[in-house]
Amino acid sequence: MKIQTALSSNIKKGIIHLIGLLVAIKIVSFHFPLSLIDGKYLWYQLGETLINIFGFYINAFILLPILFKRKNIKKYVIIALASIIIYSFISLWLSSLHSSSITYYENGNRPNPSDLFFLKDWIISRLLFSTIAFIPFSSLSFLYYLFYIDKEHRKELFSMKYTELIINLIVFSFIFFLMFEQVQESEYFLVGSFLFIHALTFYIHTFSLTPILMKEQNLIKYLMFIASLFASSLLLITTLSYPKLSNPFFFTNLLLFAFFIGINLFLSFIYGYVRFKIINNERLFHIKLDAKESELQLLKSQVNPHFLFNTLNTLYATALSENATKTAESTAKLANLLRYMQNDINKDFIPLKNEINYLQDYIIIQKLRCAIKPTITTTFKNISNQIISPGLLIPFVENAFKYGIDPSKKSELTISIICDENTIHFTCVNSYNEDFKVHQTEEGFGIGIKNAKQRLDLVYQNKHTFEILKESNTFSVKLTITSKSL
Repeated sequence: MKIQTALSSNIKKGIIHLIGLLVAIKIVSFHFPLSLIDGKYLWYQLGETLINIFGFYINAFILLPILFKRKNIKKYVIIALASIIIYSFISLWLSSLHSSSITYYENGNRPNPSDLFFLKDWIISRLLFSTIAFIPFSSLSFLYYLFYIDKEHRKELFSMKYTELIINLIVFSFIFFLMFEQVQESEYFLVGSFLFIHALTFYIHTFSLTPILMKEQNLIKYLMFIASLFASSLLLITTLSYPKLSNPFFFTNLLLFAFFIGINLFLSFIYGYVRFKIINNERLFHIKLDAKESELQLLKSQVNPHFLFNTLNTLYATALSENATKTAESTAKLANLLRYMQNDINKDFIPLKNEINYLQDYIIIQKLRCAIKPTITTTFKNISNQIISPGLLIPFVENAFKYGIDPSKKSELTISIICDENTIHFTCVNSYNEDFKVHQTEEGFGIGIKNAKQRLDLVYQNKHTFEILKESNTFSVKLTITSKSL
């Protein structure tokens, strides 16, 4: 490493440490304003400063790497809780020493620090403050952590997986500081409870209720749940505030609480709506990408040597044992398959009868591979006026042959395609034997059921139903598509 590079790196780290120190001091001033520093009690203020700064760096260099680098959430939570408790009691002891030095009993004697240290109210208050303060405290040290870590790790943290969490923590911490800088320590519990209720209301509405409206499009169900959430939040806040409310202004405060909950729900709806749109667009993008990849794989399969060689070997064996008529028929079926894969597969939609012809040719060739011919029943009704996305049905039939039709045992396959005016009803039921294992080289050339389902979501979004049922001896696929007519 060059000297200039090393110096610039060290300067950069030094600046980051300086900023971190200033942030830590700001955290201390939040708890104990620096304007109140008194030389007489400097030892107490210095102690508070040191334990806060120490905690700031422990969180940045020990706790956060456990969470983000080792991804050990359980260990992080345990150590964080232990740190909160240790911090609380150290801070409580310093406060007890300080208070005992300025407090007098009626008889003129000073209390012992232990007398104050073991006061129940003091312990509860300090634990509560430390727990509430941990959220903005850890968020600020997390910002420091972001500046200090290497570029690759920072990119990982700002991937889509963590970005939303980071933004929420920063915003919540900002709101926390705005709220708590305006109140006395005696009001921490009440303000903290208000923040918790509003945060809970916000995220329940965002993650649970907004999807009911956006995804399920069930307005009545959404309104019922949001009314319940609004009433519950208002009841909790009013109950907590009741001892501090004066009767003449109770109704006014009730309206004020309701107004802020309404604002909360409005903002959470905007957040939930934007979040749903982003996730939905991302999902559609991946579906389209997977569909293109699946289509590419299907196109590449036209030169799949394994399939071609297996089929040609079957035709060769047939030619040795039978006359040329059957060999010619089988060769024609193979040619039809390849022609379909070259021409029709590139189109957006094809006549359903073309897809069925492909299925029939595929079934005939697959039957040639079976020493014991399977019992195959096909039913096709009212198919002449329907169109379909090409290659959509073959994965289910291919899957039936691959996993359900044992060439050495008696097997059954039932395929049904029945159409009405604008609906295609497809059913594929095959016998299934768990002891039948597919050889590795028998991997088919189809796009697979998973990709077929993704194509259904892309081409027939909200216009299809899909059901797979696996029982002891049978495997069935039922598919209903709302389709256009020719």
